[in-house]
Amino acid sequence: MTKAGNLIHRIRVERRVTSENTRGEVVYDWTKVVNLRAEKNPLRGREFFQAAQVQSEITTRWRIRWRLGLDETMRVVELSGQKMLYDIKAPPIEVGGQRDWMDLMCSAGPQDDR
Repeated sequence: MTKAGNLIHRIRVERRVTSENTRGEVVYDWTKVVNLRAEKNPLRGREFFQAAQVQSEITTRWRIRWRLGLDETMRVVELSGQKMLYDIKAPPIEVGGQRDWMDLMCSAGPQDDR
C-alpha cells in the first residue's frame, strides 16, 4: 500500500477552459486546479496490458491522496523531473475503499494545448 513517503513527485492538475478573444473566436487554455504530491507508476508489462483493456493509451498511473473534484477531462503536469503533460484517460479510481488514495490513469507524450 502507498505511504505518504512515496509521494515524491510534484504535479499540477489543470482544467481546460474556453473563452473568446477580441475577434469573437473561441480560445482554449488550461487553468490550475490544484498542486499535489504524487507517486508515479509507469505501466509496463502485464500491468500495462491490464490497463489497456480500459484504454489502450494508458502509460502512467499517478497515485494521490483522495480528493473530490477531479475527473477525466483534466490533465496532469509533472512539475518535478521531465515536466511532461499527461491526459487523464478515465475517471479517478478510489484505492482501498476508504477514501485514502486515488489513481489517475494517464497517457503521456507530446501534446498540444487543444
